[in-house]
Amino acid sequence: MVKKSNFRRFCDNAKVALTTKEGFKNAIEVQTSDFAPSSHGFTWSNAHMDPTPPSERTWSWFSYIALWFSYSFTSGGWAAASALLSLKLNWWQAVLACMVGSIISGAVTAFNSRQSAVYHIGFPTVQRVSFGLYGSLFPVFTRAVVAILWIGVTVYQSSLFLDVAFRCVFGDAWYNMPNTLPASASITTRKFVACFIVWIGSYPAMALKIHKMRHIWTIKALVVPPCTIGMFIYCMVAGSKGATSTVTTPDVAQGSALGWAFVFAVQSILGSFSPMVASNPDIARYAKSPQSVGWSQFITIVIWKTVLCLFGILGTNAIAYKYGEAYWNLWDLSNAVLTHNWSGGVRFAIFLFAIVMTISEQVKNLSANLISFGADTACLVPKYFDINRGMIFGLTVGFIIQPWHILATAKSYLTFLTGYSLFLGAIPAIAITDYLLRKGNVDVLSIYTPNKDYWYKKGWNWKAYVAYIMAIWPVCPGLAYQFNKSDDFSEGWVNLYKIGWLFAFFTGSFVYAVLSYIFKDPAMFEAKRHSWESYAEAQADLLDRERAVEETSVIQGSPLNDSDSEQGKEQMDKASSKQAGAVTEVHAI
Repeated sequence: MVKKSNFRRFCDNAKVALTTKEGFKNAIEVQTSDFAPSSHGFTWSNAHMDPTPPSERTWSWFSYIALWFSYSFTSGGWAAASALLSLKLNWWQAVLACMVGSIISGAVTAFNSRQSAVYHIGFPTVQRVSFGLYGSLFPVFTRAVVAILWIGVTVYQSSLFLDVAFRCVFGDAWYNMPNTLPASASITTRKFVACFIVWIGSYPAMALKIHKMRHIWTIKALVVPPCTIGMFIYCMVAGSKGATSTVTTPDVAQGSALGWAFVFAVQSILGSFSPMVASNPDIARYAKSPQSVGWSQFITIVIWKTVLCLFGILGTNAIAYKYGEAYWNLWDLSNAVLTHNWSGGVRFAIFLFAIVMTISEQVKNLSANLISFGADTACLVPKYFDINRGMIFGLTVGFIIQPWHILATAKSYLTFLTGYSLFLGAIPAIAITDYLLRKGNVDVLSIYTPNKDYWYKKGWNWKAYVAYIMAIWPVCPGLAYQFNKSDDFSEGWVNLYKIGWLFAFFTGSFVYAVLSYIFKDPAMFEAKRHSWESYAEAQADLLDRERAVEETSVIQGSPLNDSDSEQGKEQMDKASSKQAGAVTEVHAI
């Protein structure tokens, strides 16, 4: 229950915001940073961009196990795995591809989380270390574009399950709703209505605090996997003789075609994980300790991603054997079950399954897409956007882009997974390589302050950009071919595209390491002189400070009044002097 004094304060601030220019300005500006005053015409941080304070480091190793365990048992994992059968792989080859992709994804996720767990900073801030303060804006913007695509796709996936749930309740009245949209729209009126309902219903979750969201994934880990396992068991019982049949792959690839189909399958699994690999620092920053994000994430991803791949492939094969058609996603599979068995018990079971999956997809959307987009907008427009406002903005734009076109066919889905991941692979590669070259030593104050360690050349690190371009451009011709195919196009470019994420990751890492050895950076050279992650210990007082200002105004924004603002400024000035001392201590080691 809201206290009366707090409600009165809210009303007073709302009145000021709506009636005065200064009040409106204070209302739309977010809570200021304890670390980074504005300079060079740019606001470098806000409260959500600062290192996570100790009170918000609430995620234990169990929290990350619950996150990845529940994430594995989603419709996207089932669909990505079973869609591999369209590449003319047999069932065990597809499972093996899933395992290889999961091992790589788990290892990169664990490594990419380390810096954030040690220094309690998210993806946008991490990029400043390797790309420079201004240079980091490009990888942040790139990830924001990818996140927008996935936000929309996940909302639509969630609505497809709601469509199934409505069919269970309303029957033909819902399922046969007249369609007023053209075939080119790739969506029917019925599904559009379901999508709109999910979209509107998702907004309340945008107000949740990230460090408290761990409870959501714990609940999801208890509820969603049993439902997915139940669907798998039904598929196996219904098509018991067809789990490993070749119904869905009558012409299995051979020779070199098989080899390239296999690596493309691995690439597709990496593509499905790419958003979480890049975005995981925004979750890892809330870890209780660096040990919480290592083995827990790697083991959970490798085991359960592979298990769900197996479920998706065998389940799809079994139902294809039973019904004569492959249903490569769970919503179409649910509709097929209803069509072939319209009984009260089946309708109730599918209704519960569809509702659980509807909610599950939106919970996945939080961790994989919305939080990351919120962090990106907080970095790009730090004066007016914090993470929660960015999440609201991302959810709005994600619906406008009409994501239903992406999921029209299995082929387009795989093309999408592979294509967008190419632009993300080199970003974590450069960040991980930079962290290893520095022996894990990062000067936190320099992340938020121009003309210090990570300013490079006017805020840009050209070495990171050269590494990124060298990693990306060779796979671009193959990507372009997917959208404009020509008979005289070189097969080499196409094959390189099929290993695009791996190529981008390892090329970006190698080129950045070579350039860093040839063109030595003074700050990196100094960091290498000290023991592994010794800077973190030296800056413990700086990292363990709580935020100076806790209470905010009408729209989670600036301090409540002028006295609060002056108090915050005074505390920030004191913090700056403490930070300077901390950095001096680091360099004196």
